[in-house]
Amino acid sequence: MKKVPPGTEPILRCSITIPLHITGMWRICWRRDEYESGSIGAGIVIEPGLQAEIELYDENSRSNIVRRIELNGEEIELRNLEILKRLKRSGRSFVVRCRCPAPLGAGYGLSAALCLAYSIAMHECSEIDKAVERAHLAEVKSLLGLGDVIAELYGGELEVRIRPGSPRHGGKIIKICYRSSYNVLTSEIEKNITTDKMLRDRYNEIVKFSELYINKILNDPSLETFLECSYNFSKLVGFLDENIEKKLNIVRRLVIGYYVKKRVLVIVPEREYIDEVYEHVRSVFGTCRMFRLTRDGLRLFLT
Repeated sequence: MKKVPPGTEPILRCSITIPLHITGMWRICWRRDEYESGSIGAGIVIEPGLQAEIELYDENSRSNIVRRIELNGEEIELRNLEILKRLKRSGRSFVVRCRCPAPLGAGYGLSAALCLAYSIAMHECSEIDKAVERAHLAEVKSLLGLGDVIAELYGGELEVRIRPGSPRHGGKIIKICYRSSYNVLTSEIEKNITTDKMLRDRYNEIVKFSELYINKILNDPSLETFLECSYNFSKLVGFLDENIEKKLNIVRRLVIGYYVKKRVLVIVPEREYIDEVYEHVRSVFGTCRMFRLTRDGLRLFLT
C-alpha cells in the first residue's frame, strides 16, 4: 500500500476520543432508507475507548491519495472502511493512528469507533455531522453494527435507543447517567453461537422480548434493571450458557449483574469487591479488562 511521502508535513492534526459500546439487548430495524435503518435496544458506554490521532496531508491529487488507518500499530482493513471509501472518493491524504485496550470483532463496538474516526479523517476533521451520517451508513451496509455509532457519538453511561437510524434520520437515544461511575469488568469467551444462527433461530423471541425489556428499562431506568434484562436476553439468544454460569457462581453475590454480548462477558461488580471479582474472572477466563461507565460521547480536539 502507498505510503505518505517521507518528509511530508501534515497540514492538520486532530485527536479524537471515542468510547466503546456494549449493547445488552437489541432488535434490528430495517427501513427502505438505509440511513433510517439501525436498531433499538439498550447498552452501556464505557472508557477507556478508542484514542485516535489523525494527520491530514496537503496531497489532494486523486492518483496519489493515501488513506491509512492503524490499530495498536497494525494497519487494518475492514468492510465498513471500504464502503466509506466508495461513499467519498475525493479529499486529502491522511493517516489515522488508533489505540484501544479492547480487541476487534468481539462485541465492544470497536468497528463503529474505527469507522467514526476514519470518516472524520475523510471529511478533513470538519463536517462532523456528515462524517457521522456516513459512518452509520457504512456500519449498516457492512452489517458490522446497527446502533453503535449513535451510542458512541452521544455517550451516556446507560443508553436506550428508542428509534433506529442515524442522528439526522430519526435515530434517537435516551442517556441515563449516574452520580458516580461504576467499574465494568470484561473478558472474551469462546463463541458458542454465530450471530446469523442466533437471528435465524431466535428471531421471534428477539422481537418479543427486546421490546418488553426496553419498556421495562424505560419504566425503571436503573443499572440493576438493565443488567437483569441483559442477563435474561443473553440467555434467550444463546450467548450465555451453563458453563459460563458455573464459572461465575462463586462471585454472584459480589456483583450487581452480568451478561454476554457476542463474545464479551460483561460484569459490573459491587464497588467494594472489584479486586476479588477481577482476580476470579482472570483466573477462570484467562483475561480480565477493567473499564468504567462514562457519560461522555465522541470528543474531538484540533492540535
